[in-house]
Amino acid sequence: MAFTKAQIIIIGIGLVLFLFIVLLFMGIIPGLRSAETPDISGNLTMWGNDAPAAAEALIGQYNALHPGVVITYAQINEASYENDLVDALAAGKGPDVFMIKNTWVPKQSQKLAGLAPEQFPLSNLDSYFPKVVASDVAFNGSSTFALPLYLDTLVLYYDKDLFDNAGLAHPPATWAELEAIIPRLRQLDATQKIVRAAIALGGSGKSVGRAADIVSLLMLQNGVEMVSDDRLDAKFGYEGEDSLAYYTNFANPGSPLYTWNDNSGSDFDAFAAGNVAMMIGYSADAARIKEKNPFLRFGMSPMLQSDLDAPVNYPNYHALTAAATGQNVGLAWDFIGTVTLNEDIITAYLETSGQTPALRTLIAQEADAPETGFLARQALTAQSWLQPDAPAVEVIFSKMISSVLTGQLARDKAIKTAEEDVTSLLRKRFKSEL
Repeated sequence: MAFTKAQIIIIGIGLVLFLFIVLLFMGIIPGLRSAETPDISGNLTMWGNDAPAAAEALIGQYNALHPGVVITYAQINEASYENDLVDALAAGKGPDVFMIKNTWVPKQSQKLAGLAPEQFPLSNLDSYFPKVVASDVAFNGSSTFALPLYLDTLVLYYDKDLFDNAGLAHPPATWAELEAIIPRLRQLDATQKIVRAAIALGGSGKSVGRAADIVSLLMLQNGVEMVSDDRLDAKFGYEGEDSLAYYTNFANPGSPLYTWNDNSGSDFDAFAAGNVAMMIGYSADAARIKEKNPFLRFGMSPMLQSDLDAPVNYPNYHALTAAATGQNVGLAWDFIGTVTLNEDIITAYLETSGQTPALRTLIAQEADAPETGFLARQALTAQSWLQPDAPAVEVIFSKMISSVLTGQLARDKAIKTAEEDVTSLLRKRFKSEL
């Protein structure tokens, strides 16, 4: 049977329309496929410090979107986490995705699969998170190496019973207010030995668990420049001396601020036992205090400030990152981006883990909460500084404090030595990159 030219054209058009409909249905034509979730599949391993329930809050909701992705989570002991992680990555047996502390990013960045600006513009960090996040996870001003799960900050813990007994209705808001109430909370015996401390402050890491962070915060509140712009020199040795002097005065028997010493034991244990009226820690420490002493009546209040009109707070948080040696880096970043930027998913994680939000949208929702809103607000004014090796810096700062308290070194010599030690770490880490 012969077809006319007109019939051939009609049949051809019909075949093209039929093929178009088939391809559209199959989702092959770019830009016209359905809005349903793409079919992603693959395997990922994930390491972290979180309890399995918190990790599952992330994994379970991601799998609801992408059931074809199998994610295996391992909870690693916090004390050995960094060493275990570095050893595993070096041996080619590390995880695809892992939690990393904000202060570890500079040290470990060469092991991380960072996102280039064209993949994730740095402006996105400030849009989604408080400004401190960009300085931590994109410290080199180029790649984004991680995205935060939450954002905790230093807070002031106070014993409600001890405050009531001293006739104090509220905890102090500034360092000046703290100084004024020390005599009302401190108890000394006839030999001037401390029976009860007003605040666990002034000691080295031996007695004050967050000593390095508190000294760092004091320096930042006083506007001290911590590290040079080229990342090769520590700069706190001169301008930071007043901050070091102020901190150590709380453990100096010759100072009117004296209320603690390095032989007082652990600040955490002393506070939980009711032997000290105040301590400084992170909000995550509240659960540990309750576990240690369920009967202690204590409260959390905003971190002490030098200037309430220009607050500066100190952060501590974990972020998710992808290993540079991972078998499926693209899938790893899809998981990280989805769970950290999706409000519903990260909210489920925060509720399970008990952490405070890092997303600006969630901070805005939490900021006016009666008792805990200040935790969200503090994230917006958090500042940190570039630490080339955070655990090593903690040891250096603790040694600096101890050398002043024992009289081994004068303050100017102690802080200068610490500055030189941090400079050595900076140059070891960054000199080859310049």
